Amino acid sequence: MPGFLTLGYLTSENLLIGLALVPIAVLANFAGIRMVRRVSTEMFFRIAYILMFVIAVELIRGSVVDLWWR
Repeated sequence: MPGFLTLGYLTSENLLIGLALVPIAVLANFAGIRMVRRVSTEMFFRIAYILMFVIAVELIRGSVVDLWWR
């Protein structure tokens, strides 16, 4: 927190937005816990690997696009 404060990232607007998102974060946590309990370990890891792959592809795509059009 001190680092964000010194960089000027902690503004009243940012804090209000963060406060407004707390209920969504709590609900997402409970939904995640429930999903992990209902899904088999094998399926959980399969989903995690697929999501990591999709995120990696998007990060690479974004980097290539940024480098290409500079």
